[in-house]
Amino acid sequence: VSIVNSSMSTVTFPADATVRFAGLYCGSCNNDLATRANAKLRTPGGTYSAVTASQVDAANGTYQSFLDVTSTVAAAGPGGCSNRATSR
Repeated sequence: VSIVNSSMSTVTFPADATVRFAGLYCGSCNNDLATRANAKLRTPGGTYSAVTASQVDAANGTYQSFLDVTSTVAAAGPGGCSNRATSR
């Protein structure tokens, strides 16, 4: 499996904050229907973990996928940061 696209997002919040929602969204032009829901997610100090989108919408060779990652981001704690890498 090769990484074809990646991005990083840094989230900063106070120690007493509550993460109410965090979503992982991917979109691309990809004709390989079997891989559209696949991604990898990494939290600070962690390694990449394979995740599968709960929703994939596609039209005309493009797609957008979504996965609720609220519990993962909340568990990462204050100053949590997550990376996303789509895989092929």
